[in-house]
Amino acid sequence: LKSALRMFVSFLIGGMLPILPFFFLSGLDALFVAIGISISTSFTVGVIKSKMANTNKLVGGLEMAGLGTGIALIGYGIGSELSNLGIISI
Repeated sequence: LKSALRMFVSFLIGGMLPILPFFFLSGLDALFVAIGISISTSFTVGVIKSKMANTNKLVGGLEMAGLGTGIALIGYGIGSELSNLGIISI
């Protein structure tokens, strides 16, 4: 039960952080702040992972930030293409 609660709180915090700027800012300002929060949070998680695995922290942080950025770009590309095909509306 403790592990489940920790996982829930982790997902809740991780999911809320990129959304918070949209409550206080609008337009591109909110988007750029959310992107910055997402990349820096991913980097921090990578550093923590590397510290626990006793590997290079910079490499771990860059790997995690790169993976997160790549996944976000792929998701954006898929959504954009589905919009162009008329399957979804964004």
